[in-house]
Amino acid sequence: MGVRNVPTVVCHGDLTNQCSETWRYWTGLPENNPLRDHIHYRLVEHEVGRPFKDFDNGAMFLKAMLDCVYAHEDAYTKARIIHRDISTGNILITYRIIRGQKRPFGMLND
Repeated sequence: MGVRNVPTVVCHGDLTNQCSETWRYWTGLPENNPLRDHIHYRLVEHEVGRPFKDFDNGAMFLKAMLDCVYAHEDAYTKARIIHRDISTGNILITYRIIRGQKRPFGMLND
């Protein structure tokens, strides 16, 4: 079993000829500057969620948080990955049908 409560990847890849070069124009950077070019990357996911800040009630808030705790746990214990960018912008609320009822759940994104 994979990591719970993360989106399903449909496709992904680098954007050819799309590279961030902003750092090249900054003045006063040290010679051993650690900044570098970054290639733009896109990821398409199957699920569509709504922002975490738009939760309807306390139960939905807690359920989404708990689901993301499970995602963090699985990512670390199964893949030795630590997210390192935990924020409300990386938590989505979506729904699953459970026993014929639409139920909210949280997904860890990004």
